[in-house]
Amino acid sequence: MQDIDFWKLSDELTIVQAALLVIGVNPDDHPFVESGNLADRPRGYEAAKHAIFTSLKAERIRGEIKYFVDERGDYDPYPSDTDSTVEVASLKQWLKGKGMTQHFFFFPESAVSEFMDTEHPRYSRKLAAVVAAWQAMDNPDRLRSKTVKQAVEKWLRENASQYGLLNEDDGSPQESVIKQLAKIVNWQTEGGAPKTASAENEMKILPKPDGILSVKAPASSPAKTSSTFDLDEEIPF
Repeated sequence: MQDIDFWKLSDELTIVQAALLVIGVNPDDHPFVESGNLADRPRGYEAAKHAIFTSLKAERIRGEIKYFVDERGDYDPYPSDTDSTVEVASLKQWLKGKGMTQHFFFFPESAVSEFMDTEHPRYSRKLAAVVAAWQAMDNPDRLRSKTVKQAVEKWLRENASQYGLLNEDDGSPQESVIKQLAKIVNWQTEGGAPKTASAENEMKILPKPDGILSVKAPASSPAKTSSTFDLDEEIPF
């Protein structure tokens, strides 16, 4: 993880911070970007800042415009880019609408994981629940002493509220829905524990004293199949 990644923890950013992150620059590296020379500002910063501010003003991005007031009262209040804020979720939707998804706000997300984004217009809670439950099974403790289906059902019950799997009347988990979703996740569709060969029918390789290996045949020989030709029981060489 890089230092810039910690900015993903923010739900709200100033226009300045948002503009820097849109162009892939860490705001920590430019604490005085507004007070420095225009020529020293990162490439693309002014364009990104202007686009974000105008969209915030037009309410295409949610946030709050704050104004700088001169203490002496010599000037009328004017918008402050360092104090005005934007909501990150709204900013991301705006960027998606512009077709700009290949930068900081979306990495390491990929097109495959967009269905987990609650802000996506085609977001499905049940689809997200199935994927999240499948991913949760990476933890071997969840599968201890349980079948896959049992473990998935337990996880879905524990996270039912997050994925809208609760009954409206009493707030209890929607058991029928949970069971259906668990069937989708279940990769052990044959049911039960994996079958293993019995000890008597396993092929055993035993070393002879002279180092030559001897193979012990299974206890029950396979049934003979009929053939047009009779083959000698002994191989002639």
